[in-house]
Amino acid sequence: MDLHLIPQAAASDSERAAVDALLGPPEEGWESSRQNAGRDLVLGFSGQKARKQRHLLLPALQALQARVGYLTPGGLNYVCQRLEVPPAEAYGVASFYALLNLEPTPPRVAHVCDDLACRMKGALDVCRALEERL
Repeated sequence: MDLHLIPQAAASDSERAAVDALLGPPEEGWESSRQNAGRDLVLGFSGQKARKQRHLLLPALQALQARVGYLTPGGLNYVCQRLEVPPAEAYGVASFYALLNLEPTPPRVAHVCDDLACRMKGALDVCRALEERL
């Protein structure tokens, strides 16, 4: 299984550090598998160990965003490799949650709930006031 979103996209040292802080450092076998991936056509641990960490996908994406400000293709690649998650699954999670960003964002972002209950409590007025002020 190919675990690359974009083959040329590599995670930065900062992104790897954020993921490794959550998952722990890559084990020796994983590192050597990554180095030999082109030759041996294998990458990472097979199966059970990685599947046991699947529940860490969302926290890993949140850790990446907290460190860099958004989810880069290289960062997503690294998470996919470490957790052995298909890229489509990681991208699906990243694009589903409104508080995860796949593109760079401004230094300040205001999130205002605008569902029906919040609108009835004045969410649109808050949005208008923010637009005027900012």
